Amino acid sequence: MLKTFDVMRILRISRGTLFRYIDAGLPVHRLSPRVIRFDADEVQAWVRNRCSDPAAGQDDDEDVA
Repeated sequence: MLKTFDVMRILRISRGTLFRYIDAGLPVHRLSPRVIRFDADEVQAWVRNRCSDPAAGQDDDEDVA
């Protein structure tokens, strides 16, 4: 399982962008109200599906960290 910082580093995005991605459907596992983790395979699949859909992310302002 990946921590928030790990996903931010892998995707080269800011914390704000990560949480926008979560709102847009990025799979997340809540261990408690304040602790979240990500499955690496689920993150990869979500990014792959998002990149294959030309309509996805057209109005995103991606913050590159």
